[in-house]
Amino acid sequence: MSKKNTKQLPGGAWISGIAMLVIVVAINVFSGDLAFRADLTKDKLYTLSDGSINILSKLDRDVTIQLYVSGAAEEIPYYAQYASRVRDLLKEYQLASGSHIIIEEFDPKADSDEELWARNYGIQGQQIPGKMDGFYLGLVAISGDKNAAVPMLNPNDETKLEYTLSRIITEVTTSTKQVIGVISSIPVLGRQGMPFAMPGQPQQPTIPPFGVFQELRQQYDMREIQAPVAEIPQDVSALLIIHPKMLDPGTLFSIDQFVLKGGNIMVMVDPASLFEAMQQQQQQSPFGRPPAPNVSSTLDPLFTAWGINYSDSLVIADPEAIMGNGQQFDQMLTYLALSDKNIDQNDPLSAGINKMLLLTAGALRVTPSKDVKVTTLIKSSEKANTLSRQQTQMGPDMMRRQFTPGISELPVAVRLVGSFKTAFPDGSPADKPDPTAPAPIVTPVSTHIRVSVHESSITVIADTDFIYDDLCYQRTPFGLMPQDHGNAVFFANAVEQMTGNTDLISIRSRGITDRSFDRVTELVQNASTKLSDASKQVDEQQEVVRKRLSELQVQTEGNTRRILLTPEAQKEFEALQQQQRDLAKRRRELSNELRKDVASLGNDLKAINILAIPALIVLLGLGFYAYRRSHTR
Repeated sequence: MSKKNTKQLPGGAWISGIAMLVIVVAINVFSGDLAFRADLTKDKLYTLSDGSINILSKLDRDVTIQLYVSGAAEEIPYYAQYASRVRDLLKEYQLASGSHIIIEEFDPKADSDEELWARNYGIQGQQIPGKMDGFYLGLVAISGDKNAAVPMLNPNDETKLEYTLSRIITEVTTSTKQVIGVISSIPVLGRQGMPFAMPGQPQQPTIPPFGVFQELRQQYDMREIQAPVAEIPQDVSALLIIHPKMLDPGTLFSIDQFVLKGGNIMVMVDPASLFEAMQQQQQQSPFGRPPAPNVSSTLDPLFTAWGINYSDSLVIADPEAIMGNGQQFDQMLTYLALSDKNIDQNDPLSAGINKMLLLTAGALRVTPSKDVKVTTLIKSSEKANTLSRQQTQMGPDMMRRQFTPGISELPVAVRLVGSFKTAFPDGSPADKPDPTAPAPIVTPVSTHIRVSVHESSITVIADTDFIYDDLCYQRTPFGLMPQDHGNAVFFANAVEQMTGNTDLISIRSRGITDRSFDRVTELVQNASTKLSDASKQVDEQQEVVRKRLSELQVQTEGNTRRILLTPEAQKEFEALQQQQRDLAKRRRELSNELRKDVASLGNDLKAINILAIPALIVLLGLGFYAYRRSHTR
């Protein structure tokens, strides 16, 4: 029996192999038209979000999406794979919309009608360095007489693809754009430069709109409101107040009344705006006139009326959220890289955002009334504390010496929702009579509102630099591309929450992830703490010696002044020099230890990535082999 089985095994193996080949071929043939797949990504990046499904379910008209892809894209695997990803996602939109989404694809060859159509919609051919000119990968959404185009779909921006598609669908199916009023001392909407400089004045350069506002303009009518203003226009749906500086009482009163009528606002203040400081340096007069020193902002007395305690002279310093590359210790305590531990993951506005960069942000402490609900959206770590604006200008070493760790978290961004009271109980400052003016014949009827007539939302962020282009985008040949953190996303979500558009919020926040290594971060923080402690110890000794030297006897010989060191003082001086040398050596040792630890951790991770899967396959193979042997005996 044993010999018979041995002779039949080769034939059985051939039959099994042929059967397996037939099955594999059949699966490939018949599964070609199937759209089955499993989304194994953590954030389900390849599955339509609830926000997109809600937008598609509300469609009451057809939307045609024309995809323009150069046939030559197949010659470039990088773009070919992304074009396939775009097609797959468009099919999901088509299925989820019923019959309202119509997909058309064109190859805009040179001098063809398709190329002319693409250019008419603003889709221009791009140059791929070393590959080709006139490369197209863009699309346009069309509904009725409205259209919205995406001139270039960048593979590096894949996490934003679903949001882009849902946004342009919303744009072409919305009848009118909501108006958002903008009061800002920073040119966030852009500024036209002067062709020539006035005598004694620097030339004013043209400043383009901030990237976050260029994106918002695709959805909203962003309208600049210049102070002074007697009343916020009636058609303004929400109000943005950015870096308010010395607003007149009339403008403050108009903001107060806008809130009490039920208007939603977002206020961004800053104890030390680095963008404004940079602008002042660039605009310094050629005659050497120093720039204005004030780069802070506040919104008192409105903050006081709303229960917000904020100082425009205090900056948050946080040793657990320092920006840096992990190879140096002289990082600024006030340059913060916040993680998901600092960002509210339960609020729709900030859920899914696990990294933000803030520079010289302020602290917000809120004491709300019983009619107001407060949500902290962004906060520091418990070890954070505040430094004065002057202290932050003394360099990282001095900041560390003067910094004392805190014991509680400091809110950086908060949202207040509820009913508020006026900051002007006596009425409008503009209504106060002029004692020198003649008495009016008719007393005007006051429209002063003292208590909210409708519930409103106030979002306050104690930083303005976080929406600056350099902190939100990377400059590429295709334009501004979002960085891998959530500054721009947080800002846009806050605006959309003000206007009531919650569907796009859940889409935009997807994929904004930071796969940081907690162990590496811990190594950097521990080494930084060791260095800071060593530095403080030597600093204290330096201060003692400095005071001692100031007490030494000074001998004057003519116009020459000499410090005469006693033998004891000489020994102290030499000891200090030795301590300074020891500290420098200790700095190098800490830096080397950190580099070794990080390198060791990196090697361990690399080994796991290279060996883990092959080892798992080998183990499975050995297990299967053992299983077969045990069942053939």
